[in-house]
Parts: sequence; structure tokens; C-alpha cells
Amino acid sequence: MQTTDQEILTVPELAERLRVRSSWVYSHADTLGAYRLGKYLRFSWTRVLQHLEQAGLTPNVGVAAQRPKTEPMNSEGCNEHGTTREQK
Repeated sequence: MQTTDQEILTVPELAERLRVRSSWVYSHADTLGAYRLGKYLRFSWTRVLQHLEQAGLTPNVGVAAQRPKTEPMNSEGCNEHGTTREQK
């Protein structure tokens, strides 16, 4: 499915994109700029991104979260270069 900035998303769709639970989306619906259609909530992806940027947050959407890289250690506690974590 091709995505566009003008998409209108449901709660589960937005939760998946932001990698949070649906309950988090419901509790932050007003902050995220939800549109209320009777008992239903819908979100403009563009509007959500704007609200997150204004709050000083930038989501890692569609990209795995950047975690500090750790190299695998051998049984002596050294990486492939012979360096221990303490030596770095």
C-alpha cells in the first residue's frame, strides 16, 4: 500500500505507525489533533506529524529505532578487535 501525507488514519493504523499501543493514541487523541466522527476517531498523518514536531518530538516512523551499536563479545568479554567494553 502506498502512503501519502494526506492519509486519514484509524486508531490502530496510527498506533502501528507510531509504534505505540492503541490506548496511548486514545489518551493523546486531543494532543495529536484527532478528528471526532461520532464515536470514531480519525487522524490526519500530516497533522499528527505537525503536532509531534511542535511538541519537540520526531517519530522514527518506518525506520527501526536507532540504538547504540554494541558489538558481540566473545567468551573473554572482547569484541572481534580484542577491545572490551570498558576500553572503548
